[in-house]
Amino acid sequence: MTDIEDFVSVTVNRETRALSVKSFSTPLILAHHTHYLDRVREYAQADDLLDDGFAITDKVYRDALAIKSQNPAPATFKVGRRALPDTQVVHILPLDLTVGLVHSLWIDDELYEVTNPPGATVATVADAIVAATASAVGVTVTDGSTHAIATASAAGAVHRFRVSSGLRLLDATANAGVVTDLTAIREADQDWYGLALDNYSSVVIAAAAAWVEAQPIVMALQSADWNVLDSGVTTDIASLLAAASYTRMWGTWKGELGGSFAAAWLGRTLAVNPGRENPAHKTIVGQSADALSTSQRTAALAKRFSLYERTAGVSHTFEGKTPSNEFIDQVIGSDWLKFRMQEAVFSVFLNNGNVPQTNVGIGLVETGVWDVLKRGSSAAFPILDPTSLSVSAPDIADVPSADKLARTLPDIVWRARFQGSFNRAKPITGFISV
Repeated sequence: MTDIEDFVSVTVNRETRALSVKSFSTPLILAHHTHYLDRVREYAQADDLLDDGFAITDKVYRDALAIKSQNPAPATFKVGRRALPDTQVVHILPLDLTVGLVHSLWIDDELYEVTNPPGATVATVADAIVAATASAVGVTVTDGSTHAIATASAAGAVHRFRVSSGLRLLDATANAGVVTDLTAIREADQDWYGLALDNYSSVVIAAAAAWVEAQPIVMALQSADWNVLDSGVTTDIASLLAAASYTRMWGTWKGELGGSFAAAWLGRTLAVNPGRENPAHKTIVGQSADALSTSQRTAALAKRFSLYERTAGVSHTFEGKTPSNEFIDQVIGSDWLKFRMQEAVFSVFLNNGNVPQTNVGIGLVETGVWDVLKRGSSAAFPILDPTSLSVSAPDIADVPSADKLARTLPDIVWRARFQGSFNRAKPITGFISV
């Protein structure tokens, strides 16, 4: 019996090898814990943390819940384990010394009322804060003369603080080694894109910011430090970040110290395709808006920090700027274009038996570039203005001999314009006649 192979022999070479594609949708929450030794673990739901021994009172659980409560929300998130925990230290500073004024101080949702004594001074009000918070759980409050000092009893624990307008907060937590931990976490797992810190003191933020700027990731951060809202102060964390012109992060002033707003906004931002949403004017589920004076609002925005405020009865973010005065969605869009283009062009070399040194070979690479630009200006990824795209590639006759010998194709240039977003519309002028 004959076989068809005797007459026709067919060989199929599958040129369909796929690259590992960089994800832009996975946030990582930084946390100190001793539940396991893995530097990084991935979770689908906040409650999955409980199976690994975390408690609902842990900040990492609160952050995870904040991320997964958004609509839309990322499908998964990761937890990066810190081996070097910070010990939380918070300064509570008297501002309004009106005799008899009752201040409100919340520590982990427990309300403590502090009354200004007769002849109130900063020192005597600080004493009153210490006395009023003697029963606080997990925190010891001591006298710092010009302020009260709240220190967490356990290293790595992050408590929440809120105050009424007559008091101010400053996160004075020292940095125990956040960059060392971040470096170890990144070495263990690079498949994540957004970072939420466990602690947002100015020194922790500053150290993490310098590290993040050198990584292909972004970071959302928040601060409750009173000096961010003071236009006369230039040594606050917002001013320091702006002076450094960092591009890979965006910060928000929030009245709750130790809260989860940054994690929530990070999750909301990463849950959508790059280019699909402007970060401004977004409602963050489960987060309360801050009421600020005009001068406070102006100071924070001038320092390129964002706010979560209430306008016409709606709570919304504003405005999503980086310290470099760009917008974080454009930074994310640029990253998407870079990595997708690298992947597309490398796939040309990977899945073709030969990319010849001819105009046909050049055309294969140019097509890979075009494919990403077209996708990056589509309805799914509206990063670029589709009418602004152009790509130029050299003729094979113009490629230098040295590049040919090195088998390198030089001088492919593409140009495009960000679609961008409108955050304001003013003035709008109308004319009525009779």
